[in-house]
Amino acid sequence: MTSQQIIAGIATAYGLVSALGVLGQTRAMLRSKSSANVSQTTMSLLCGGYIIWLVYGISISSIPLILTDAVGMLTTGLTCILIWRFRPSEQQQG
Repeated sequence: MTSQQIIAGIATAYGLVSALGVLGQTRAMLRSKSSANVSQTTMSLLCGGYIIWLVYGISISSIPLILTDAVGMLTTGLTCILIWRFRPSEQQQG
């Protein structure tokens, strides 16, 4: 195994752990049924970044990029959906 393959493996593992890390926020929202403490902007930007990197990974046929960014897109996408679902409506706020 070459040093490049080792680094690719470590980078892929770290990318997957990072992508899955968002699920902690998702779990907290599901428990509380509230997204008041979660930044919709931050999660949307993060999801957008994963989408861009996924498209790039596909364009260069990079399995590590495709894998990590697909997982990241799915987890942040799910989190964004829950943020929108659990946001109080204007009627409830006022």
